[in-house]
Amino acid sequence: MPDYISLLTTHHNHPVSPPIAKLDNNILWYIFYLNAEMESWTTERMNPALLTLRYTSHVCRDWRSLVVESPSLWAGALNFNFLSQKRDEWRKEVVRRTGTAPLRIKSRGNHTALWAIDEFFRDFLKDNWNRLDNVDVFFGRECRVAVPGRWAILFHNPPAPSLRSFRFKWQTRPEEFYSPDFSLFMNTATSLRELSVLNMNLDLTALSVPNLRRLEITAACKTVDSFQNFALCAVVCVKNHV
Repeated sequence: MPDYISLLTTHHNHPVSPPIAKLDNNILWYIFYLNAEMESWTTERMNPALLTLRYTSHVCRDWRSLVVESPSLWAGALNFNFLSQKRDEWRKEVVRRTGTAPLRIKSRGNHTALWAIDEFFRDFLKDNWNRLDNVDVFFGRECRVAVPGRWAILFHNPPAPSLRSFRFKWQTRPEEFYSPDFSLFMNTATSLRELSVLNMNLDLTALSVPNLRRLEITAACKTVDSFQNFALCAVVCVKNHV
């Protein structure tokens, strides 16, 4: 069966080139990248970036080749809310398509869907730790099937070398990140530009984040009167509760 673009190129036996077929792959790739942007959670809930990529790859052979062979597109669209609704085979295929590209991960909501793939999600983070670029995860109060300590152990590791943004909101077990022995990223994250952690006990006097630009924490964190450790930080937000 001829693909969609091929059908558009013929009309009464006369070749017709649709305007989009005149775009080179660099421009097409950028359009696909913009369509698969996860920055707005409102948009992401309605039109998951992963679903957009999947539909785009079904338009024609050329588009499929460009999308499937672009690891950075898939690596930048890892919405685990959406992946939790899919079969394990599809999740593994999405991970395969990310190749070795830096990973951008998002999951949020006051629901239990993510816990359906809790082990897969945690194993994914552990296996791909050094590729993390942007992490934005929110566990609401209804996410109760937590294994105490397992997430805290994961984030006690040194951060990924290129981790730029880490947003982690946790409501399910407040004690999970309040152990006296817990320290986020072993208190050192030199590449981090944005840090937002709610319901996590941090000692800001010990935390080394020399390139941080934005900080959001809960009031329970051990703060200091002056933020001399955050000389480059343009925005500091302290919340009383989540």
